[in-house]
Amino acid sequence: MRRIAIVLATAIAIIPSIRYLYELRYRWDPALQHSVCRSLACSDDLLLESAKTASQADQSKIPYVLANLAEAVRRNTVSPNLWCDLGQAMRQARRIEDARYCYARAVELGPANAPVLWRTALFYLRIKDKQNALKFMSQLLELVPEYKDLIFSIYAANIRDVSQTLEFGVPKQGRIAQEYFRYLLNNAAIDDVKRGWQGMAESHLVDRETAGTYVDFLISRGEFASAAKIWPTATGNETAYFRTNLIYNGDFEMEPLQKGFDWKFHTSRSVRIRRVSEMAFSGSSSMEIDFLGSENVEFNDFAQSVALAAGRYRFVAWIRTADLTTDQGIGFRLVDSSNPGGAVTTRILTGTHNWTPVELFVEHSGATRLLRIELVRHASWKFDNKIKGRVWIDNLSLTPLRSSPSATLPRQVSSN
Repeated sequence: MRRIAIVLATAIAIIPSIRYLYELRYRWDPALQHSVCRSLACSDDLLLESAKTASQADQSKIPYVLANLAEAVRRNTVSPNLWCDLGQAMRQARRIEDARYCYARAVELGPANAPVLWRTALFYLRIKDKQNALKFMSQLLELVPEYKDLIFSIYAANIRDVSQTLEFGVPKQGRIAQEYFRYLLNNAAIDDVKRGWQGMAESHLVDRETAGTYVDFLISRGEFASAAKIWPTATGNETAYFRTNLIYNGDFEMEPLQKGFDWKFHTSRSVRIRRVSEMAFSGSSSMEIDFLGSENVEFNDFAQSVALAAGRYRFVAWIRTADLTTDQGIGFRLVDSSNPGGAVTTRILTGTHNWTPVELFVEHSGATRLLRIELVRHASWKFDNKIKGRVWIDNLSLTPLRSSPSATLPRQVSSN
């Protein structure tokens, strides 16, 4: 028994040394037969280290890499990352179908594993299988949307087909599709942006904010008629807008989007602007402008743009004022973008007025142009010039006229 104990103790002491010598040799000789690693002399970490070392050497070492990684997978068949490692080696060995199988097993074992989805998508990109690459990128976007900018840049550099990207590479739920379209607006050519919009519309992925952003994009490029055609369809307001009343949300029953052909405004330290339901001429809401009496304000910060085709139009707005001070009150001004100097203004209200209509008749000929409708107050030249008081506006309209005698056109926005 004593001899047996001595032999066992000696063996136990020698095994770590043998393992160390094997590992030392393995580090310097990656061609060591993988069968050695089936014994205790080779750890899983050493298998992977050796495979990495061999893969960085030259193509002739690929068989040893495959052998080592296959052994690592045999030891741990439920590791999706090991299956990805083996799949990568299979691709390097040009065994594409075997690589497909490895990545399929990896995704099966780690369907919510972001690195696995990323590596699988890159594999399909490398073998020019764009549809599968987009499929796994889409899954990755759902899992980790914070990486959207990186993935969108890959689409731009490698896919270059906006329609295909929208169909296969963008989740149909959530806001990823809208964020991808905004990426196109800032980074893609105009033709790609238009294809992106068409794909978004066909897939029913458009919302008011996205439509407003796209309309602003078209307006900035002077495509007023195109912007006007898209806006009513996108906002679900075809009947009321563009056909009978060119002013969108003129009754303020919706919170202004501040994009596209909706109202745009911003508050300041001297003027507060908000939508209210306590006061309305029609419907249930109006816009309230509160001048706080701290400045002699030159104000035109509440406005909407309209794409104006050739024709004659009647503009009407209803205004209510309460204790509006100074000699310079509130009114509306219409500005032709092609001729700012020819702007026309309604009558100005000061003091206190119940709901009062103000109107203008305008005429335009030629191509479709942009008309800016803005609430305006000019700075006063008098000593007591800091404006204070409240204004409410509601029920704005700009409607086409079939015919109108010249006598009813006291002021015009004309462009010939």
